[in-house]
Amino acid sequence: MSAEQYDVVVIGAGFSGLIAARDLSENGYRVLVLEGRDRPGGRTWYRNFKGSEHPVEMGGTWISREWMPTITSEVDRYDIELVEQADCTSFVWVTGGQRRTHAPIPPEEFAAVEKSLVALHNAMLRTPDGELIKGEDYSDLDVPISDWPPFAELPLASRDFLYAWASMYGGSKAEDVSVMHFTTMLSLFGSNVSALHYGLSHRYAHGTKSLIDALASEREIRYGTRVIGIEQNDGLVLLHTSGETVAAKRVICTVPINALHRVDFVPPLPEQAAGKVSKGTNSKSIKSWARCLNVPEGFMGVGWGTGFEWVAHLYTLEDGTSLVCSFGHDKSVLDASSVASVQAALQQFDPAIEVLEVDTHDWNNDEFSDGTSMIVDPGWITGGDCHAFAEPHGAVYFAGADHSLQWTGWMEGAARSGVAVAERVRKDLFSS
Repeated sequence: MSAEQYDVVVIGAGFSGLIAARDLSENGYRVLVLEGRDRPGGRTWYRNFKGSEHPVEMGGTWISREWMPTITSEVDRYDIELVEQADCTSFVWVTGGQRRTHAPIPPEEFAAVEKSLVALHNAMLRTPDGELIKGEDYSDLDVPISDWPPFAELPLASRDFLYAWASMYGGSKAEDVSVMHFTTMLSLFGSNVSALHYGLSHRYAHGTKSLIDALASEREIRYGTRVIGIEQNDGLVLLHTSGETVAAKRVICTVPINALHRVDFVPPLPEQAAGKVSKGTNSKSIKSWARCLNVPEGFMGVGWGTGFEWVAHLYTLEDGTSLVCSFGHDKSVLDASSVASVQAALQQFDPAIEVLEVDTHDWNNDEFSDGTSMIVDPGWITGGDCHAFAEPHGAVYFAGADHSLQWTGWMEGAARSGVAVAERVRKDLFSS
């Protein structure tokens, strides 16, 4: 065997991969991380806004010290500074075809919303702390947001408000995200629906890069090394890249589900996992940054049919201009690389806003992600896809935010997954 051999090879230098590599290295195993990009961080990326010295998050941004204990323990372990997210003070809501600055919906719709909130809280009780109860039939909840009767029966403005939040968090149309994405998520936020707005209360003072760099420190990482094949042969796993082959006793694969089609598995993935790779995940979020004039301090907007579902003023630069962060999902109505397109969307909330420059990263055409973080799509639970990668494929284990049953798609989910898979690999290696 001429290939260099390790105890464990981790594919991917995002949160889950780096945490798993750290934990296994500290247990005395020889670990190598292979990363296709020229940087660590995966679907987080803290870099300067185009043409400026001001850094912004192109991927994941917010966490909660109160509700996300695993990522918080990593923050504390490396003494990473967090800052509290500033409160929004100026609101605009675009629902039911109208702009509102007082309340997101008209008063006559409040009673209908109250009924839907009661139904949602009752649904949350069926996923306590975001966990699926064995034997529970979730077929009535694992359905599109748009089809669930308590939501489908809402009047227009309230339904628009719901769709805006659902699509913003899901990065998809309302019919492409399951009600269970929100029952599991909100139950983890203490069963508090207002957590959609208030729950994500912290950001990294120096960006996600600060924690990623701490996790990557002292790890053996090869950047620009894309794994194109994983072959299990004679008790070892051979990882084929464009330039070399590396061997390992165990492999932890953190490649996002949407990008797994780019890896050739020998033997092939089991039927359920292969089927999920073929279907992919629905999240195609578009995150935009714009340098603007005439943005009220503390501005935030939520709307439907506006191009962006959520917009917020996050930074004021030294020249007095504002950096506005926005999320949309429909590339047919929004081009986040176009000043004119972004301005048209932002002016749905405030016609006075003038966009000077824009910056974005197209995660949906990024060959290492092919989309944004996993959401619970309709049927993911009842169809069994949630367990498609739960068991190792021979000596290949799967980890990452896409595979975590709690905090699916979040940095917290990635961290939990990394901790859990490292412990599982450690036990398997110890007993082999």
